Amino acid sequence: METPGATLASPTPTNSPLASQGAEITDASTLRQLNTTLYNNIQQKVEGRLRFPDKLEYRVGVRADGTLVEYEARNQAAIDYADQTPLPKLQSSTTPVAPATGSSEPIAYYRVVFTRRGVLQVSPWRGIP
Repeated sequence: METPGATLASPTPTNSPLASQGAEITDASTLRQLNTTLYNNIQQKVEGRLRFPDKLEYRVGVRADGTLVEYEARNQAAIDYADQTPLPKLQSSTTPVAPATGSSEPIAYYRVVFTRRGVLQVSPWRGIP
């Protein structure tokens, strides 16, 4: 159970919040395409049936080419079981922000949920415009 006002640890490659990583992809067509790509990429890396005592919720950043560049646990169960999900295997070793130039590639953000019954749910973080 989450404590109100508690900050959750983040297994992202940076210490900054995901939303501060530059331009956000908001084009509806691109969001739909990347939603399908992210879902399929996660499903391909699932080994066996995933079951957890609670739902795991993540905020995931994806580049326009479908590369998962960052993820952030959004509840305590997601922190506790992150290593048992396919997300660490899918995460690119490069960060979305180029440190030397400060420029960034646009990123689409998704809500990724692994339910207690092992069902994967992927949806755009802000919905489809």
